[in-house]
Amino acid sequence: MKFFPCCIPEREDALVESTSCTDKESAKLGRALSSWKNMSWKIGSSKRKNSLKVFTYHELSVATDDFNPSFSVGEGGFGKVYKGLIESIDKHVAVKQLDRNGRQGNKEFFSEVNTLSMVQHPNLVKLIGYCVDGDQRLLVYEFMPNESLETHLLDLPPGRKPLDWTTRMKIATGAAQGLEYLHDTADPQIIYRDFKASNILLDQNFNAKLSDFGLAKLGPTGGKDHVSTRVMGTYGYCAPEYQLTGQLTTRSDVYSFGVVLLEIITGKRVIDMSRPTEEQNLVHWAGPLFKDKSKFTAMADPLLEGNYSQKSLYQALAIAAMCLQVEADTRPLMADVVTALEFLTGPIEEKKPTVSPTQSIHHVNSVTEGNVKQELEKNNSFKGSRSSWKSKGYGKQGKTLSFVRNLSYKIASSKRKNINQVFTFRELAVATSNFNHHFLVGEGGFGRVYKGYIDSVDQLDRKGLQGNREFFSEVLTLSMVKHLNLVKLIGYCADGDQRLLVYEFMANGSLENHLLDLPPGKEPLDWSTRMKIASGAAQGLEYLHGVADPQIIYRDFKASNILLDEDFNPKLSDFGLAKLGPTGGKDHVSTRVMGTYGYCAPEYQMTGQLTTRSDVYSFGVVLLEIISGRRVIDRSRPTEEQNLIHWAAPLLKDRSKFTEMADPLLEGNYPKKSLYQALAIASMCVHEEADARPLMADVVTAFEFLTTPAEEEKPTMASTESIHYVESVKGGNVKDELEA
Repeated sequence: MKFFPCCIPEREDALVESTSCTDKESAKLGRALSSWKNMSWKIGSSKRKNSLKVFTYHELSVATDDFNPSFSVGEGGFGKVYKGLIESIDKHVAVKQLDRNGRQGNKEFFSEVNTLSMVQHPNLVKLIGYCVDGDQRLLVYEFMPNESLETHLLDLPPGRKPLDWTTRMKIATGAAQGLEYLHDTADPQIIYRDFKASNILLDQNFNAKLSDFGLAKLGPTGGKDHVSTRVMGTYGYCAPEYQLTGQLTTRSDVYSFGVVLLEIITGKRVIDMSRPTEEQNLVHWAGPLFKDKSKFTAMADPLLEGNYSQKSLYQALAIAAMCLQVEADTRPLMADVVTALEFLTGPIEEKKPTVSPTQSIHHVNSVTEGNVKQELEKNNSFKGSRSSWKSKGYGKQGKTLSFVRNLSYKIASSKRKNINQVFTFRELAVATSNFNHHFLVGEGGFGRVYKGYIDSVDQLDRKGLQGNREFFSEVLTLSMVKHLNLVKLIGYCADGDQRLLVYEFMANGSLENHLLDLPPGKEPLDWSTRMKIASGAAQGLEYLHGVADPQIIYRDFKASNILLDEDFNPKLSDFGLAKLGPTGGKDHVSTRVMGTYGYCAPEYQMTGQLTTRSDVYSFGVVLLEIISGRRVIDRSRPTEEQNLIHWAAPLLKDRSKFTEMADPLLEGNYPKKSLYQALAIASMCVHEEADARPLMADVVTAFEFLTTPAEEEKPTMASTESIHYVESVKGGNVKDELEA
């Protein structure tokens, strides 16, 4: 990556057009600022009365003991910052005084007041008031006793205690939440444009707050995807595409965040001319280290003395790497970064990993598209379209940081290889006979899947609505988990604009191929195999919900996503819509509604509140498909039978109709008791009330009774008692109900 001369060195902070304000302009600006006192500003979707206080110069002079140098707490391109005590409000404040002879001035002053008057968030510094008195320009903020992140992180003086890992991740998360608010909630959208350690202030509890909005710009309007502006910012932090073209987007802030996160992890300045030549630029220095997993711990700040979770370190580096992609469209949204960081802010406690450290690093080596959260939100939208978002920049993914070699399509293999294995596009083209259509084994919203010599290739449709965002989600999820009932990710490729993933090959394709709309002559699955598949798929979901750390909500459970090996053991695949579970004491994740029509839980469709019970509902739908051999939505059937759930509802109330729900292709070869119990489980799972559905752990326990050979046993209860499951079980413990 090259840095361009348009960004000036750190000490000068930022380039802003020099403005000399005439007395007339000064008076005009003063009147404009004063008039804000009675204006209402829009914050997010709500409006609040502007509460900025107008101070006189005399008041602020008294508060700071005539701007006594001993009260100075900082200095930047704008001017000096002093600590003061304003008696009229009985509060310590920070007073920023414009350097009247400086290169920055009224424009930054106006920008800062304008921006901070429109926004309010725990991770943004609070502007208390301002002063426009003659040629004096001052801003009054809440006082932050722990000063800036730079003070506690970079070039520490002897004897100063370094920040511990948990505090560093807490600060990174808070700063990310501030940026997320500016990008996604503030109305109008705001691009910060000067994200750096010295602009992250810390309160008494080391909560982070963004400050210095002098370079902030309103986001694009009128259908544009960027703001064209003169290049300004701090050398080392500016995104490469912004330096080159002057086109500013929220992804420019994301890049700057990645730089600061790397500083937080390493304790190194982004530009440090006192170091050896090869270490003077932090991003350049980090590049080769990202390629060598054995060097990851070498990137951690030595002052940490190894007191951090290795898994947490790897994941933090993964996030930084994604944010630092040279191509803007491959960086994550800040909302996704916030989600990822929330799992790194807990106490330093090394947990038993679900994958090896080598596999964790896969995030860094393989992810070019970075949407940790909403970028996970695509695949199939509930409203019937294949996707609800527009992808930008396909065909531009080749220029990534050097540590990201090849990220491209999808692949598979029967043997578990190093998950970090990197394939060239040529290797995969050879493996699939140049993606010969005779090798095609499947196709979905992401793209096509091919069988190859190294097993199976799923090729991204570069012109499709889905792609890089799902690619990232799949890599992120499958790098964090390992279970017999989850498909194994072996490697990846990213040559140019190609995106491929390499999986183990599943010889029997998907459950959909063996269950729904069978062609003439194809043998249907017998009852025992169906229950075996349902049980294994349930175990996969149980692992994601109850064992995976962090918890994962699958969000796209359906027959086509359940793959089958040569022995018909099921494995969940396609994690493009997967979401990390709720954190911070929350019981749900609020997100845009995504999924496949017919499988989405009703409360999720209605509110966008996603929980593990949403997956349970989808499981119930698939279980009904397994039992009945019917698709959840089938427009070829009579009207009253087109929706499987609606068709099944009245039948579940009449025990004499239970056998009518069994797939006719089974020809009655199933134990009635097993059929009734399977219907009971399905009925509980598709309960309209989410809290009434069982946990997947209970479903797994219940299936232990259904996977024995299809022999009709002497019933232990009357048929009417069997129906009790369907009509009266309100979730809870399925095992207890089945053992009653």
